[in-house]
Amino acid sequence: MTGRSFLVYLTLGVTSLTLFKCTQQPNQIKGKLYIIGGGKRPNSMIEEIINISGLRQKGYMVVLPIASEEPDSAAYYALKQFTDKGIEKTFALIINKSDSLKQWWIDTLKKASLIYISSGNQNIFMDIIGGTPLQRAIIEAYQNGAVIAETSAGAAVMSKLMITGKQLVYSEEENYRHIVPHNIEIGKGLDLIKSVIIDQHFIKRQRMNRLISVSKNPSTSAQVPMNQPLLWFLAIQPRFAERVKLC
Repeated sequence: MTGRSFLVYLTLGVTSLTLFKCTQQPNQIKGKLYIIGGGKRPNSMIEEIINISGLRQKGYMVVLPIASEEPDSAAYYALKQFTDKGIEKTFALIINKSDSLKQWWIDTLKKASLIYISSGNQNIFMDIIGGTPLQRAIIEAYQNGAVIAETSAGAAVMSKLMITGKQLVYSEEENYRHIVPHNIEIGKGLDLIKSVIIDQHFIKRQRMNRLISVSKNPSTSAQVPMNQPLLWFLAIQPRFAERVKLC
């Protein structure tokens, strides 16, 4: 086998849907990631998130609707799915780029049992959170045992390298018709997974070409496209060194 990249696709008929969950790095991470590719979140999924985060026993959840252009609505609907299940200790942090950083935001994130990142635009989210104490607070919560759940744009920000959605070579085109290296812009994500790039809404929005183009970039080492809503594909390259646990 040469050092050239290759992709291995594993197709799983998982009726509970779009998720790449319980992702752990050995010896340092106590938390879990529950990554949803997009689409509807059925009751069974919400129950599973509640169970693995232990919200009925202790702790609280925080919703981050920062990626949305309508964060108030995004927060309301995200919280409602959990309050309808009897979860009472819930918070939403609506943060704008112009807001002054507040220490209680940092403390609230660090101590959360569940942090839920809603859909929208991943670039908006990282523009506000990236490189700030809030990003470090999310990482610390994850390291100490919190569940980080996210959907759509929230899924895209999980990795160290993030697909922004912008094309660099074919910048005037909306669709991803070309498979060429250095076309898909890669930005910085939250850095919760170091050797994986996540692409959401994979089948519905026909993003195979986009992901393959990313895999042709020398700087990228593994891709996990999140499908919507029943299947997901795991794309791996030879340099994928970290352990991924699916449970």
